[in-house]
Amino acid sequence: MANYPTVLFYQILHDAQTTATTIEEHTGQRREACVQAYGDGFVGGPTGDYTRASYYPLVYAKGALFFEALRREMGNEAFFRGLQSYYGDCKYHVAAPESLRSAMEKGHGQPLGEFFQRWVSTAQGT
Repeated sequence: MANYPTVLFYQILHDAQTTATTIEEHTGQRREACVQAYGDGFVGGPTGDYTRASYYPLVYAKGALFFEALRREMGNEAFFRGLQSYYGDCKYHVAAPESLRSAMEKGHGQPLGEFFQRWVSTAQGT
């Protein structure tokens, strides 16, 4: 989630081409370099599951790609409704991937299990 606000910032302040180029430079290229060097991985593991070299490309870069794909899957209104639910449910608590999924499903009104499985629990998402 940490890098996704950068995506939103660029989408609000810049044209689509500048946004796409910047996001590709900051997320896509770093993630692709990691995939070439180490293979793809999943974003939903504990910190100890990642090497020093794989943490940023998988957790931050692929994580931002996950949130953008989730937003496209859900639509803007449902996506932001889900984020508000997530914040309300998890503020002052330690959040887990299931908390995010539950909140996003509440905002979307439909199951997102397959989507989360593909992106969070396996290396298939992108």
